[in-house]
Amino acid sequence: MPIARKPSRNTNAVVPHDADEQAEKFILGADAGVAPPAPTVAPKKRVKEQIMMRMDQAMVEAIDRRAARLGLSRSAWTRMVIARALENDA
Repeated sequence: MPIARKPSRNTNAVVPHDADEQAEKFILGADAGVAPPAPTVAPKKRVKEQIMMRMDQAMVEAIDRRAARLGLSRSAWTRMVIARALENDA
């Protein structure tokens, strides 16, 4: 790795004091007359229970192919299929 000299400091790039004051006034005045946004209430998250299932490798591969065709994860596809089965059973 080559060793380089420390770059010289550019003293022309220093912001004058009055520019800092102007920026501070601008920032402080940005919210003047505007009410703060109302706090939003986060919707309750649905709690999902994690389960474990055992399946034949061929079944897992078929699920993965069908899920990929729909752009879903294996888990999302499985939930969708189970939900449909439960709706049809009702």
